[in-house]
Amino acid sequence: MFYFIYPIIFVGSVYSWKFIKRYKGWRKSEINKLYSVVSGVALSMIINLITSTDEDIYEIFGLKLSIYDCIYTIVANTLLFLGPLYQEYKDNTLKSTFSVQINQFDDRKKYIYAPLLEELTFRVALRNISIFWSALYFSLSHAHIFYRLYRRTYNLKKSLLRVVFLLSYTFIFGLYSGKIYQVTKSLPCVFFLHSFCNIIQFPKIQLIPNREKSEIIKKIRELLFAGRLQKIILGNSTADMDSCVGSILLSYTYEEKIAPIINFKKKDFKSHFEITQLFDPLIFVDEINLNDYQIILFDHNDFNHPNVIGCIDHHEDKGYNFGFKQIEKVGSATTLVGEILIKQDRLNQEIASLIIKTILLDTFNFDPKQKGIRWVDKDKQVFDHCLHYHPIDTNLEYQKLSDLKYDANLNLSLSLEEIIHKDYKQFTYNHHQVGYAVIFLSSQQFQQKYQLQQLAPYTEENNLSSLFTIFLLQQEQTIQREFIIFGKYQNVVVDAIKHLNIKELQQGINYRSFIDVENIYSRKILEPLIQQQFMKIQ
Repeated sequence: MFYFIYPIIFVGSVYSWKFIKRYKGWRKSEINKLYSVVSGVALSMIINLITSTDEDIYEIFGLKLSIYDCIYTIVANTLLFLGPLYQEYKDNTLKSTFSVQINQFDDRKKYIYAPLLEELTFRVALRNISIFWSALYFSLSHAHIFYRLYRRTYNLKKSLLRVVFLLSYTFIFGLYSGKIYQVTKSLPCVFFLHSFCNIIQFPKIQLIPNREKSEIIKKIRELLFAGRLQKIILGNSTADMDSCVGSILLSYTYEEKIAPIINFKKKDFKSHFEITQLFDPLIFVDEINLNDYQIILFDHNDFNHPNVIGCIDHHEDKGYNFGFKQIEKVGSATTLVGEILIKQDRLNQEIASLIIKTILLDTFNFDPKQKGIRWVDKDKQVFDHCLHYHPIDTNLEYQKLSDLKYDANLNLSLSLEEIIHKDYKQFTYNHHQVGYAVIFLSSQQFQQKYQLQQLAPYTEENNLSSLFTIFLLQQEQTIQREFIIFGKYQNVVVDAIKHLNIKELQQGINYRSFIDVENIYSRKILEPLIQQQFMKIQ
């Protein structure tokens, strides 16, 4: 019997659905992929049944089960994973590691479908050959992942090293699972240990340094400046963490090579303290000519350029006609990218870490008072899914990120122009230019170095009808907001927001200031209100 036919059928079924969907008109779907693999395994089981002799049905399908088998498997697994389990316990992540959500398809696929189908193929169907050969077939069935890794990194050496590492530990696991099956003759036992291994994510050690992001961006830079790329992803003009991380990870979801562009001047990006430590190198908007590329907008939809072909965003729809639009009111635009990566099964610990950091900042660590304002259920679902890959103390992580973002000394080290432009957006309403600057200092901290009156000349020099500044002060888990409004049309802005729960603090010579009583009114909420008011002006 040519036993290698089983792994060939299994791997073939993983990819055959892609060809079938072209003729059947299927949409790309993990469910359809599962149907294809189930069909392949069913075919293997039929062959297994037809070719089996002198075996009863329980042996053919691995349905033998006894108390001894269960105890043997549990003890063997516990001893093997004693070290990782103890480390999880010490890190206080044991509960989050085992918080499997069976109602989620991705968790069912990882912890039920994949272990069951693989054990049927490589342990049950291959029960009559040596453990060595069944383990080798199991290991080699993962070799096809090389192609996917290479398409992600475009680095032959790194991809080969990662695949060799993958084949090595899947071979070792195949020997282990094969020995358990040889002793127990039980599919439920090897299914249990396989599922358990997937939950623990063994092995957790990282023998190969993960520089995947840098390698991808370096390669994309080379291709971009060599004139070999046609498409770019352009984040919004604030270049905050949501925009930068989301743009980079969104480029990772496409099969074709697309360059993520930071929509900020390269020389000024040093003001983004919380982001500069995450990526090196980056590609900035002032390094390229936008007219040379097709543009996909991310985290904004208000850039009216003839080369824009689509957008993915979570802000108010500005009404421009693009080739495609995905606009969904979530707290973090990166949530939408995380959702795509989950569907594509492309999450790993490093990517999950980036998504977690971004969503934490955007949702204020899921502040209950901000639900429906700064975050929605989808943000939490994607966030929790990422925690399976990167279990951390979320309160501690949020505190670290916030301390860096709102560090008064770091922000005061910037020039006045850098402070204004760090998180700045500008919109045109009915021929009126209105600027919005988020300043990561309280107005009192700001005045340790600058005067509020210095913001008035900026308004005039840039021909703004109004400059809306939002001063932020971090106090424990709360972000306090103060609004200071400049410009000839400041009263129009005040009329737009006066119905909100805000309190006027001061009316200066050329500005008016208010405090956000509820600490909930972000630029994303205020900007559409101000737009509506300006559009009423004849």
